[in-house]
Amino acid sequence: MSEYLKGKKIGVLCPRFFDYQDIIENGIIEEGAEVVIFDERPSNSFLMKFSLRMGFRWLVYPMIFFYYYKIFKSFLLRDIDTLLVINPESVPIWFLKYLKSSTNVKLVLYMWDSFNNKKYARKLIRFMDRAYSFDIEDARKTEGMEFLSLFFIKDDSNALAEKTKYDIVFIGTLHSDRYNFIKEIERQALAESLNVFVFIYVPNKIYFYVRRIFDRRFRCVDVNDVSFSPLKHSDNLDIMNSANAILDVQHPSQKGLTMRTIESLGAKKKLVTTNESVKSFDFFHPDNILVMDREKPNLNLTFLRKPIRELPEDVYLKYSLSQWLYILLKDDD
Repeated sequence: MSEYLKGKKIGVLCPRFFDYQDIIENGIIEEGAEVVIFDERPSNSFLMKFSLRMGFRWLVYPMIFFYYYKIFKSFLLRDIDTLLVINPESVPIWFLKYLKSSTNVKLVLYMWDSFNNKKYARKLIRFMDRAYSFDIEDARKTEGMEFLSLFFIKDDSNALAEKTKYDIVFIGTLHSDRYNFIKEIERQALAESLNVFVFIYVPNKIYFYVRRIFDRRFRCVDVNDVSFSPLKHSDNLDIMNSANAILDVQHPSQKGLTMRTIESLGAKKKLVTTNESVKSFDFFHPDNILVMDREKPNLNLTFLRKPIRELPEDVYLKYSLSQWLYILLKDDD
């Protein structure tokens, strides 16, 4: 454990996304700080998510107001030193203003989605002491914002112990054109007698069936191919650790590297991805990462059969959770 957070009180506003909010909370505790974490959204209901993403905040504003009033009082009582705001959709501006005027709290923003998908978050940057994005283009084009990749969790217990069970694995949420791409890769893999594992998550049944009505890309999705219950992070790690290669299909409107990309690095697994941006990163090596044409998916068996190439240890450390937290939460020089 390092000393930079010892004795600090950290607040976190983070959306519920698989188990990552728990992972971040535990990571902060391991660095020696007290932490209080709240879901960034007052509710994860279909109405709440629909209203926020469609710009109808007024529909759910009373719920947002009273939810953040409770959080405000909690933060005042705890006298927090730093508030980390992750991927905000509902955080009201008045909340940040009152927190800044009533306390000496330092505000830090981190985006693990692009502003194309989370437009409201742009309005909060001016209230932040520091702001970061996983998306290189967003960081480059936005004043006051820096680039910071996502992180992986080091899992010494079984990372190298599992035997290869799957040749290629996909675990992720259904969006955009992902489904057809994944199914085509699955078809090609099965035709070569490869073992494939596919887990496609949809957070809400109502959302799924509404999207099938209004989005033609969802009409071909077989409901039997999706799960409405998320995969536990521990199960996710077990599956990845037993895979030879991880399949990644990023949202077409973002250039940032997904969590799955960084997790494949940490697990020392091959990566098959549609994201060209990965070629500019220091961990890219053609023996380890295959960049595939999104319009013409073609599984390369030669790539899958090559052994993975080990990278310098400092490269792995750079993308670890502990380093990610250090950059976000360290005191300013």
